[in-house]
Amino acid sequence: MSDLIYTGNRLPSNHLLQFADMLAKASSPTVKPRPYTARVSRTTPTAFMFLLDQSGSMDKEVTVKGQTVSKATLLANSVNDLLNQLISECRREGEYRNYIDVCVIGYGADNDATAKYAWQGNLEGQSMVTIQALKDNAVERQGTKGKWISPKAGGLTPMRQALDLAHDTLVQWLASHAGKDIYPPVVINITDGVATDADAAGLIAAARKLRNLRTVDGNVLLYNVHLTAGHEEPFLFPCQKEELPEDEYAYLLFDMSSDLPALYNAPIAKITNRDANPSYTAMALNANPIQLVQLLNIGTSVSRRQHV
Repeated sequence: MSDLIYTGNRLPSNHLLQFADMLAKASSPTVKPRPYTARVSRTTPTAFMFLLDQSGSMDKEVTVKGQTVSKATLLANSVNDLLNQLISECRREGEYRNYIDVCVIGYGADNDATAKYAWQGNLEGQSMVTIQALKDNAVERQGTKGKWISPKAGGLTPMRQALDLAHDTLVQWLASHAGKDIYPPVVINITDGVATDADAAGLIAAARKLRNLRTVDGNVLLYNVHLTAGHEEPFLFPCQKEELPEDEYAYLLFDMSSDLPALYNAPIAKITNRDANPSYTAMALNANPIQLVQLLNIGTSVSRRQHV
């Protein structure tokens, strides 16, 4: 599969034909009447993908629980916590089961203007990795906790490229599981700045293309986490734009995000102390590490109860 991974260059004609076939498989399943209920197993895994803004503005400092750190450090720590959480969720009877495949994409790091897979160490250059591979290949380990991602901040913000790379990677992953009742992949984009490689219309189109990928259990779910430079209080899962601060970019991320399935309403209401009836949007504003884990828990609350 790796020879077909999107690199930003034109694919050879034979690869284009293969990719077109895979895209058809990833965009055409008829969704069943009760979506987002598939059991997650070793033969029917799901996927998590993290898109990390590593642009120059991520070196700005924020204060979290009395500690001042760069946004890049906050992001790296949060994602490492989330990866440890995923590993923990996949432990059964003393072993780690490959219920979930994971991908991390960084965009803008090292004064770069491209998006690329962000794994380090033994996983460098890999796209999707299994839970077992993730557990076995931490770059650093402190006790039982692993670290895979280091803070990075440099360059521009090629978010459109990151969305396109996520799309093309998931096309191939979904094609490899075609015909299976698989819980839809979850994509979490964490960013603080305005994209430098597309306007609002281009970003919305790229996000829509990504969200249109699906399994018989439903469409890909795209979450956006907005890290602002201000002091706005954290806010998870808005129902409408007007609940957000007056910020053009926050509104854009809202428009890019998925509408969450009604099955998620009860757990969202529980952690936010809000009504369980509205339609929630897969977006968070200034989420701290604990809230990011809560966001992840919402994204897998149904599937985790059904691990087999």
